[in-house]
Amino acid sequence: MTYDEYRTIFYIALAAFVIMLITTIVIFIVLKIPNVIGSLSGKNARKAIADIARKQNESHTAVTSSGPVAPSYDLTGRTVGQTKHTEETGSEETVVLSDETMVLSDETMVLSDETVVLDTALSSFTITRQIEFIHTQECI
Repeated sequence: MTYDEYRTIFYIALAAFVIMLITTIVIFIVLKIPNVIGSLSGKNARKAIADIARKQNESHTAVTSSGPVAPSYDLTGRTVGQTKHTEETGSEETVVLSDETMVLSDETMVLSDETVVLDTALSSFTITRQIEFIHTQECI
């Protein structure tokens, strides 16, 4: 083969490469392959969870900034802190409350001993359709 024939083969292969590269990029975009990779790796789910948490935090702040906030407690029943909305500056402050909260009871108790007996006359059923699997004796 001569040099010109090799050059012709090179140009044909280069043209095929460029056409296949453009086709690959178009297919990559049309089939939304980054979304597929994100779904398989869990990246899309993490983004969705973060967006939901961010939206809840934004809406929670909007609701609580206009009114009082319930105090939070640790496991011993003591108040950890309370957010207080100041009218003068419009900002929120966190203050530690000095009084302790008492736990009323750590017991579990039965609320009522009443038992309702159901009417057994109405608890019958009828078979409206019987499905049987082939090669088994099983019925649904």
